[in-house]
Amino acid sequence: MRIAICDDEMEYIEIVKEQIRIYTDANHIGASFDLFQSGHSLLASNASKGYDVIFLDVYMPDMDGLETAARIREADSHVQIVFVTYASETMPRGFEVMASGFIIKPIGTDEVQCLMDRLVSHYQRHQAPLYEIRLRKGGVINVRIFDIICLEKNEHYINAVTTDEKYEFRGSAETVNAELSSYGFVQIHRSY
Repeated sequence: MRIAICDDEMEYIEIVKEQIRIYTDANHIGASFDLFQSGHSLLASNASKGYDVIFLDVYMPDMDGLETAARIREADSHVQIVFVTYASETMPRGFEVMASGFIIKPIGTDEVQCLMDRLVSHYQRHQAPLYEIRLRKGGVINVRIFDIICLEKNEHYINAVTTDEKYEFRGSAETVNAELSSYGFVQIHRSY
């Protein structure tokens, strides 16, 4: 995971970084960190970096965290933004820029660990491998493997039931099983 931490107080940058490092080490998650003490320096870097998660202090001189987040959102609607703040009353404004979470200062270990569970789950889900389906009606679609709920054999076709839709394609249960077994899929019946 590519993580940026932005706070005008270096003490809080180090606290947040250490709490995240404890989590990522314990869960065997690779993480790289970039540290910033202003929204301006973060914005200059974010244009070329493309972070997965940004921890952003709300109250900073010159450009506050909410303005920084709004500018980030203009270029990147996918990055997860977590606000670090003393004041919970800033939360409603944080949702305007699609905040993924909030950490209230002083920072507690349990709070960060719980939040990291959610952030990592979201990150892994969006980093999931894709399964290419050549649709019966023509065309090709790539479906995230973790969005596939089940696959059903129906004569010469397979119905892939996903969290969003059902896709029909020509194939055999044996081929699909071989392609997906390494992702935890198990053939429980000759048709499923």
